[in-house]
Amino acid sequence: MTGTALASVLDALDYQDDEGLVTSDTPDVGGRRAYVWQEIRSKLQIDAAYFHGNVPAVYFKEFETVDDDDLWALHRSLWN
Repeated sequence: MTGTALASVLDALDYQDDEGLVTSDTPDVGGRRAYVWQEIRSKLQIDAAYFHGNVPAVYFKEFETVDDDDLWALHRSLWN
């Protein structure tokens, strides 16, 4: 379920109702996005992604506390 903080960010970015947005609340992720979404959800516990076509362009992840090491590890995982 999309958390309140994440929902606020998605709303502020005007992504909330965009067809490019996929969240844990998205009922059916079909086509080529489905594989990518399942991979980033299972491997990185990503909470939402904004897709341009079938390519994720922006990733969103909620943290209970901000930790530089966790952010750095996520950054490395996303870009490798």
